[in-house]
Amino acid sequence: MLDVSDSAKPLSQGLCGRRAAFFAAANVLAGSVMLLWPRGSVVFSGITDASQTEARYQKRPADDADAVTRLEPRTTEADNGSLLLLPSANSNGSVSGVPVSSTSSSSSLSSDAGGTKTTSSTAPGQLQSQPPEQKQKPKQKGAGGARTPKPAQKGVLGPPGPGAQVAGLQLQGHHPGPGCPSPAASSAAAEHVAVLAIGQGRAFLRRFKLQKNKFLDKLGDKAKAYLDSQGLFSVFASQQRNVLTPLADLGFSADYLLCVDSMKDGPMPSEVTEAWAFSAKNQGHRIKNCIKLVLSREERCSPLKYGFIVRLRPDLLVLSALPDPRNARKSGCMLARLRAASGIAGLTNEHLSYGYCDTGCCSRALRGSDPGYIVDDMVAIATRELFFRLWGGKKQGPAPKSWPRMKPMSESGLTTGMLEKGVPVCPLALRCLPMGSLQADGHAVGAAKCGYAAGAPALPQTHCGPAKITAEEVRLLTPYSTDILAGGSEGGHQQQQ
Repeated sequence: MLDVSDSAKPLSQGLCGRRAAFFAAANVLAGSVMLLWPRGSVVFSGITDASQTEARYQKRPADDADAVTRLEPRTTEADNGSLLLLPSANSNGSVSGVPVSSTSSSSSLSSDAGGTKTTSSTAPGQLQSQPPEQKQKPKQKGAGGARTPKPAQKGVLGPPGPGAQVAGLQLQGHHPGPGCPSPAASSAAAEHVAVLAIGQGRAFLRRFKLQKNKFLDKLGDKAKAYLDSQGLFSVFASQQRNVLTPLADLGFSADYLLCVDSMKDGPMPSEVTEAWAFSAKNQGHRIKNCIKLVLSREERCSPLKYGFIVRLRPDLLVLSALPDPRNARKSGCMLARLRAASGIAGLTNEHLSYGYCDTGCCSRALRGSDPGYIVDDMVAIATRELFFRLWGGKKQGPAPKSWPRMKPMSESGLTTGMLEKGVPVCPLALRCLPMGSLQADGHAVGAAKCGYAAGAPALPQTHCGPAKITAEEVRLLTPYSTDILAGGSEGGHQQQQ
């Protein structure tokens, strides 16, 4: 869930409908969330018509990276804010005429037992990071109460050199990782998967303290014991166990690529293939810029090419194994959880991103009698082509007027954008919780009621309104998708407008 729907005050799990809207309105008055949105219009990061009213979320003046606002028009964007062409990178790492010095290099910092930092050079085209500041004794408070700034943490890359860019972006930090795979590995039979962790870096590497963790306290002792038994001592540990390991077991070659606002929790694990830190206007803007960086990496590491994209939040605690991405290709759809649904049979709480211990698909939050859904924006699996269709394609037409509606939030706008671009959705069964969310306590309290994070059985959703379609037929609801669904077992279904 993007932070636009997060609240500084935890929400109880039952807030799927009107009470959730009430608290959202309270947040508007409190200033933690600002939603200025006429009823019936939705927009997500420029996916939909730019003339629609914007939904703004102002969290901190210093970084509104996850705010949902319309992207500013650029020469590479259509009038509706959609990217027409994703720029391709040159062999030296530049993108569309943006120069990158071929002689620059980046250094990864490591610490030995004594705290001495060492560096190792990397391939041309990467960035040279500035060394962290030397430790200084803190000065006494002056008349203004100021203190000497804290030195950089051990093992954390500093900002790139002045003017250094990758894919046209001014990076604030760069972790080059192991570099490019060998040409033989890049062209091997194993399919390549890009696991894109995109968002704010909070809680990404922070280790759990089982006895002193507010989020885990609200999940309960059974959940703590389960996490401990599974070796899930950090968010990244959960993603390594339940995302990277299943992909490897399925025969994929997976690269973990991190696009965040900053890197400040410690040295990067060896499993992180490459990481970039940069500022962004909003989450959609960060995703599109992350795509540019991934394309730049592909060009730099040719013949490397990612056939599947797994996008998730860096703060997502993943509690079950990722399904086979080939299911996305077979069905011709994007695998994603649902924020709310109505008229759909065969769903469980593992298909939902809220209402974990309810049985009503959060359908009380929806307006309308037709079957449909609001998609979750925390995690998704798609083929390369379908992922770029969503984030780089053109609008194919309007969303169905009869589609179930929800109060304005980021997921509503994302759903509208997917319908307008003809991106079919198949419900994804994956247990996960956003630990770094401003609404994390509400997720934890709700998940604790039925052992969602403690290995309890999946909970069938039996009160989602009159069943009109099955979970397997959800993909057929998307208009303008005949060309995509042609690869599946059935053709697309054009809903009546």
